[in-house]
Amino acid sequence: MAMDINNGLGPLAQGSGKAAGRVSTEDSRNNRAGENASSSSEDRVEISADATSVGRLAANLESQESFDAERVAEIRTAIENGEYPIDSRRLAEKFLQLESLIYQ
Repeated sequence: MAMDINNGLGPLAQGSGKAAGRVSTEDSRNNRAGENASSSSEDRVEISADATSVGRLAANLESQESFDAERVAEIRTAIENGEYPIDSRRLAEKFLQLESLIYQ
């Protein structure tokens, strides 16, 4: 069974110039009102001290390395030499936590 989805939508669905003319007239009125308001006042943006602090913090974080490459090299060497200590109880607990997240 075919359905006419445009049924009852009137001139907007059919692309009538009359409906489109109404929209453009309203838009032009709104544009003129906006022009008058902007010509009599200035737009300003103020950045709070908190926002400035966040910006400085972000810039500082971008300039730093995201990880300690020296520490990673130390751990890699210890693992390769079999000298890296492994706490089997802690490892098992972490696996249990992971499984509980997976099977929730």
